[in-house]
Amino acid sequence: MAKINAIVVLLLLLSLSLANLTSTAVASSEEVKWTRVNIPTEGKGGNWVLADGSDVQHLTMAIDGTLYAYGKGLTYTLYKSTDGGYSWSYIGDVQDNIVDIAIAPDEANTIYYATSSNVYRSTDGGKKFSSLTNPGGAGSNNIEITAIDVTRLYSNIIAVATRDTDNAQFGGIYTLDEEQMIPSWVDTNLGNYDAYAVAFSPNFATDRQIVVVITDETDTLVTTKIGNAGWGTTIGNARLDKDNSGTPTPVVIANSAAIAFPSDYDATSADYVQFIAIDTGSNDGDVYRINPVETPSNSSATDLNIGASYGLSNVDVTGLAVTGEANATSLLAGAATSAQTYFSADGGSNWTRSRKEPTGGSKTYVLLAPDFASSSKTYAATSGSESAFSISQDSGVTWNQVGLIDTDISNIIDLAPSPSYSRDNTLFMLTFGGEYSLWRSLNDGNIWERIFASTLTNVDSIDLVELSPQYGNGSQAVFIAGSSNGRPAVWKSADNGQNFVNRLTFDPNSGASLPIYTWTVVNDTTLFIGSHDGSNGLVYRTTNSGFYYSDGAPTGSQTLTSMVLSPNYEQDGTILAGNSGGWVYWSNDNGTSFEPLPPDATSPPLAGAITVAFDPNFSSNNIVYAASNTADKGVYRFTIGTSNDWESIDSILPTGGTLNQVIVSSEGTLYTTNSQTDGGIERSLNPTYSLGPTFETVTRGLSDNATLSGLWRRDHRLWSTDTTHTKLLTFNDSLTSPVTSISPPNTAAGIGTIINYTISNVSLDWEAMSGAT
Repeated sequence: MAKINAIVVLLLLLSLSLANLTSTAVASSEEVKWTRVNIPTEGKGGNWVLADGSDVQHLTMAIDGTLYAYGKGLTYTLYKSTDGGYSWSYIGDVQDNIVDIAIAPDEANTIYYATSSNVYRSTDGGKKFSSLTNPGGAGSNNIEITAIDVTRLYSNIIAVATRDTDNAQFGGIYTLDEEQMIPSWVDTNLGNYDAYAVAFSPNFATDRQIVVVITDETDTLVTTKIGNAGWGTTIGNARLDKDNSGTPTPVVIANSAAIAFPSDYDATSADYVQFIAIDTGSNDGDVYRINPVETPSNSSATDLNIGASYGLSNVDVTGLAVTGEANATSLLAGAATSAQTYFSADGGSNWTRSRKEPTGGSKTYVLLAPDFASSSKTYAATSGSESAFSISQDSGVTWNQVGLIDTDISNIIDLAPSPSYSRDNTLFMLTFGGEYSLWRSLNDGNIWERIFASTLTNVDSIDLVELSPQYGNGSQAVFIAGSSNGRPAVWKSADNGQNFVNRLTFDPNSGASLPIYTWTVVNDTTLFIGSHDGSNGLVYRTTNSGFYYSDGAPTGSQTLTSMVLSPNYEQDGTILAGNSGGWVYWSNDNGTSFEPLPPDATSPPLAGAITVAFDPNFSSNNIVYAASNTADKGVYRFTIGTSNDWESIDSILPTGGTLNQVIVSSEGTLYTTNSQTDGGIERSLNPTYSLGPTFETVTRGLSDNATLSGLWRRDHRLWSTDTTHTKLLTFNDSLTSPVTSISPPNTAAGIGTIINYTISNVSLDWEAMSGAT
């Protein structure tokens, strides 16, 4: 007994002595606070990822891969990108309406653009431009420039195509040689034709060939000029036939044309091939293959019928890009009256169109990346609502928007951080700004791609986004929920958002549509949805990605607002759900049936819309939590099988506080967002403490008048949205884990001596915690 008392006294002395050696972990001024996550924004500060009100036209690439485009509808209109289109800047303070852009073939910093009346040149990468006057009288008497091109001989030579918009009046082709002492425009005597496209041969220094697409207002022809010879005097003109019928059906160009050459193009050989695309303005256009024939015979033009596999006899085309040798050419065409693209890998014999097309509505310009043969990367620029610069990594099968996107972000609706965020830094974000947009970032928000939008075919709205819990561990399953053709739907992607499969949600018995108010994803194929049939809340389960649903399990009369799985769901099959009327329901039979908490409740135990969460140690303590969006109702705790009523546990909630989300970390820290202005989050390190948890309100780093909505967590990192300022915020809570002792080691004996009831020679040391001072 004496020995026991001695041990007790020793422990008391040790406790009293160590009480005088306390140290407080204080948050560092640079860490453990809310910070802003970069999201797509407009203007110079946002690198023009967003460009509300813009159309992206005349996409052009320089020899070094720099991209140029006309930003129609913006204050400044000539834009440049040096990183593949992910960021843009306007150059030269240009504010003109641009009809075409050309870059010197051997000098990336020499840039030309044309308006309807003038040509401008910059030799310093677009810092300054000078006028080259108006060729062929452009700008007067209804004469307009339609296209330009530039080549290199001893100096740069520019060619300009013009048209006359008066009936029976015509434009021409004009060239300017910059080597001349006083350069001036030279009329090449095209004749009675309007010209819509002009291109120098890629080997102009050898073959001296210029190719033009022209019309006499009855027919459209492709004509060639070689050296000092006249147009069509060496190589016969090719007349375009709308249907390859053998009986000529005239095609009349009215809007634009494009010319493209294979990589082995050589006009010194009689066996070369050209590709032409035209926009007639009446959907009588297409892509044509031109095979030359020496005069006096005519060259042949074969309609490649790019839309034939889709029931389209003809398709007006704005953009055309070609790579590869003539007998194995890859072609990419962009439609004129839609944002659709068409691709052929066999010289135009067979065509496929994109499954997920670029967003926009018309005038689709296209380019192939210089390394297309190995990367399959292509680019597109579109006009119309939600137009953008888009990138495809799969030869145009699927497109994502990355720059100059004609949209706005007025609301961040939902967020889905990767379960493996600490390794892959991946975020999915759902926004609204006139249309719904789903964004993906693979680098913590530094670069965003829009991978899905409500402007796409059969998409009305997108309301929710969630990832499979297995995402990042061999899985790339992404789920979104919304509306398709007026009916609720779930889309699933198995390839990280590149392709989505749409399935409508419906009751297996009645066939009625199932609106989705909340949901939770179990794995790559299984999810629960919270729905409502007009009278009752119902939980449905699918194990095949929405192809078929189980019978609905009733959960009260109100709509569900929150649903979560137990931390040990695979073992216990437990689900927790909260609804909009103050009720909490739980199921321990994998969603087959639900009962209220407390089980004997006859009236709502809480108030308002409820969000719910499990304690991480639920399997041993049966504790669950709920938060209410009703003012001053706060956070509640309930122990299943023990509690009779929900216990309010946050005594410091600011007056009027309304909570819209509650989550608990794997270490047991509880967080909930207060949607009051300047409300921040409520945080507790000990929510299970039986005598009452300790809460603190965290607002550090928030802007004045910030209003938080939603809360997401991965490891120690939180995200929320500031609805006042339309910001995505993050909070790295590094001060939740116990400190790690360095000296003395845990359970070490003989750490000091007791002299006159005082412990001496004690040295305490522990690992520094990130964010603490």
